[in-house]
Amino acid sequence: MPLSPRRRVRNDENTRPVPLSCRSPWPARRNTNLLIGSVPAGPFSHERPSLFEPAARSRRISDFTGSSAEATVPVRVTVATAATTATFTVTSKVVSSVANPVITATLNGLAIATLTVNPVVVAAVALNPTSVPGGIANSTGTVTLNGPAVGTAAQGTVTLSSSNTAAATVPATVVVTAGATTANFTVTSHAVATTSTVNISASLNGSTKSATLTVTP
Repeated sequence: MPLSPRRRVRNDENTRPVPLSCRSPWPARRNTNLLIGSVPAGPFSHERPSLFEPAARSRRISDFTGSSAEATVPVRVTVATAATTATFTVTSKVVSSVANPVITATLNGLAIATLTVNPVVVAAVALNPTSVPGGIANSTGTVTLNGPAVGTAAQGTVTLSSSNTAAATVPATVVVTAGATTANFTVTSHAVATTSTVNISASLNGSTKSATLTVTP
């Protein structure tokens, strides 16, 4: 049964539905195809199944299925008389790595499409200022995610680390609250005998970003 290629896009893109279709091997007056794309974890994605020809009467596309661990779909959607499309909602769930749930629709045949659900990851780490006198001034770190944090506090908890704790230290974690994309933390400097550089790193769901702090005597 031939399938169109899977389309994968970045979490931060505004995606348009991508036609992925599969024709039934059995004779039928009308077959069904699906338009589907890519979404970040948590929000909703509106998808559109379509018929290859206008419905002579209101037709109900049934037997939608999807991976409950990554996305859910309604049981059915109705295509109105003379229409070829109808919209339904695929609700994505929180994932810790890229997931590809398969969505299917049945009406006198079968259509299959793959949705890419992307995890929330660290997009950037910034320090202000980027150079401080050790033991005298501190720096403020800002961690930025590639999309709003979703789920529980634990799912928005970013792990922090310092490559040189003798020169600067950071808290073990910082929490990006649900719905937010940034969180601040303090980088505490320590007295040093010579100028030292410190890499401050932030990690979430397998992604890590770093920024460099210079600590002077």
